[in-house]
Amino acid sequence: MKFLLLLLPLSCMAAPADNAPLLQDSRTGFASFRTGTDHTEKKKYCMITLDGTYRGKASIVPAAGKQFPGLSITDSTGKTYTPDNVLIAMKAEKGPNQEKEFIIQFSFSEWPPKDAEWLRIRGEVPATCTEYSSTDPAEVDLLHPEEIKIPLPPNSGRQDDDIADPARMQFLTLSMKKLKDGDGGRNGTDVWEFLLAYPTDFRYRDLQLEDMQGRAVPAGMPPSLYGFSASGGGGTSTYEYLVLPRSREKMKVRILYLDPRKFETRHIPVDVSLGMGGPLNEGKREP
Repeated sequence: MKFLLLLLPLSCMAAPADNAPLLQDSRTGFASFRTGTDHTEKKKYCMITLDGTYRGKASIVPAAGKQFPGLSITDSTGKTYTPDNVLIAMKAEKGPNQEKEFIIQFSFSEWPPKDAEWLRIRGEVPATCTEYSSTDPAEVDLLHPEEIKIPLPPNSGRQDDDIADPARMQFLTLSMKKLKDGDGGRNGTDVWEFLLAYPTDFRYRDLQLEDMQGRAVPAGMPPSLYGFSASGGGGTSTYEYLVLPRSREKMKVRILYLDPRKFETRHIPVDVSLGMGGPLNEGKREP
């Protein structure tokens, strides 16, 4: 399922610890190198992306910042670099104990020198990880769908002073409707629209579907519909589109979210070189 990508500044992440453990079985490798010129501000930029994998139940909390003292970035000329921004985000999750994918993206406001032949990124990148928290399951009737009020979990990131209407925002509101034929449902399936409304600072991640016995309900994604979110007035509405078996009449829905109390720091070891095959700037675009 799709979920809202929530970027946290490093100041909101778990406090780094020198003795923080490594991310389980993590590996990183070179993915892409790109240079160019910002046509609005006419400034050069350079972007390096690394792909990574790891195992474990915890997910990486997407974050952006540049406070990485344990990282060394140098090139063949001896020049050192400090990134203007570093983005860490999940790329794909295949199961609680299966291999997960993530990216680390470094942004710079300069190009390497013309005579630089390679660039090396070495050290450790701190990442905040957590297992998703879940609301209690809410029963939904697919034959007679109605709006459902789900109690807002305590300590889920909500700031009461920032809520204009506390009575309204004490709940997550879930509604659903079956879409007309032709929206992707085939072979005994229907496409459903799930709409979840919640306070903007509630860290929503995903929907988890179960049958009435608590077993996972497989749900596909329609090929032509994509989930999206819209925010305003202190609240956010997220739309999810799922393909469900037409024979299903009732099921349970859990709302998965991030609980800051469960944030933990893990270190991602990095040692990646690029440009070993020739000049690093070969093929770059001039302004």
